[in-house]
Amino acid sequence: MGQHYSRFSLDNFAKCSKPSQYKKLLFSLSFLHATVVQRQRYGSCGWKRIYNFSDSDFDMSERILQLQLSDDGEVPWSALHTLIADVTYGNRITDELDLKVLRVLVKQCLSSSSITVDSYKLSDSDGYTVPQDGSFPSYLDHIRSLPSVDSSEVFGLNSNSDTEYMARTSLYLISTLESMNAKSSAGGDDEKANERLSTLVNQLLSMLPAKFNIQAVRSSKEGADQERSPLDNFLIRELETFNRLLTVMRQTLEALRLGLQGLALMTSDLDQALELLDTGKVPPLWGSFYLSMKSLGPWMADFLLRIEAIKNWAEGASPPKAFWMGGFCDPIAFSAAVQQTAVRKLGAPYDALIWEFVIINSVESDIKAGPREGVFVKGLLLEGAGWDMDFATLVEAPPMKMLTKMPIIHMKLIESKKKTVKGIYNCPCYVYPDRHGTREKASYVMSFDLKSGKFESEFWLKRGAALLLSSIDDF
Repeated sequence: MGQHYSRFSLDNFAKCSKPSQYKKLLFSLSFLHATVVQRQRYGSCGWKRIYNFSDSDFDMSERILQLQLSDDGEVPWSALHTLIADVTYGNRITDELDLKVLRVLVKQCLSSSSITVDSYKLSDSDGYTVPQDGSFPSYLDHIRSLPSVDSSEVFGLNSNSDTEYMARTSLYLISTLESMNAKSSAGGDDEKANERLSTLVNQLLSMLPAKFNIQAVRSSKEGADQERSPLDNFLIRELETFNRLLTVMRQTLEALRLGLQGLALMTSDLDQALELLDTGKVPPLWGSFYLSMKSLGPWMADFLLRIEAIKNWAEGASPPKAFWMGGFCDPIAFSAAVQQTAVRKLGAPYDALIWEFVIINSVESDIKAGPREGVFVKGLLLEGAGWDMDFATLVEAPPMKMLTKMPIIHMKLIESKKKTVKGIYNCPCYVYPDRHGTREKASYVMSFDLKSGKFESEFWLKRGAALLLSSIDDF
């Protein structure tokens, strides 16, 4: 903040016809710019994507501020918000949810209260207030009085974001050191390394289950009219995907086994796969079937759980009581299948239906059967917030609690009606912690309406509160 505010002088204040308002709003704008830039360090909770915000954004916003204050009468707040949020900073933003967060931050920092309310709070964190009207040096003194180290709460995030940032930075450093150590130790005892790698490959091969008999599943799921439900069609597509993945994994491991025995040629792709497996990472070809950030050990354990879950559904006489959305290769297609089922049952078009979400405070073992309408889903994780089981509302996450397990949720479609917005946070749900996803696969699945508790929905929007279908490693 000080870096930007100190670039101005008394001459800048003299140019504006409303110096008192200009000084306070310039201070607020400096805080806004610092917030927008610093949120990037906190990964997907700060911004879903990486944006190159720069000093030019601040300079342009300052010019806009001067122009808007040069007119007589009241400050045109709506125009000011649009020009700064949507045109200046928003020109760099490509994600709609990030743009919503930016608009909330702009309205919080640049408002009538920031020039009329004494010691107006610019942040949920204490101490970050707009100073009283005074001389130019007094504003600089106020900036110098602020803490030298800013916590994540200053920028609208939960205090756990600081812990997550430090952990991520440490893991990156450790990964870099391990990579350097691996390169420096290359060329050691080749015989021992070959034996160790052969053991790893054989262990992975022994863990692979047999492929699914999809034709048998097709036959068992056909009704009297030889048609399958949308959910059964989704099931078959998932089985086909898992079969392709099993084929690729087995081919890779068999080729590595033969290559390590000297019976086959090791291609560059196989060398890369072997190096990744040796360092506990998942080969890209394997990871292309579904989004995951897990290392090799947890990834294999998760993969086998997915196989077991889909197998139980395929072999069962009826669908599961509660679906594990995080176990699907394509959870977006699952929500579409639930929609198709509702459209068929209700005889209504897509645009005449809306999602309804009900929290089920029961463990899966106490549920006797699935719901008549919609589905029960389980295994969702809440990031950026906590969950009050008694009142079924969002609450602040406890310290050091990065993720919170959510109860079972009943999601169904009902005929459109006037939707309740007050007291509800439209919580986005992502496949995994990288909310941006990849070029081939989107991470965003859908949004769940959750009770916002004692805070407004804008509070949770700034917190980056979201549901995840999977975590980085075991949770």
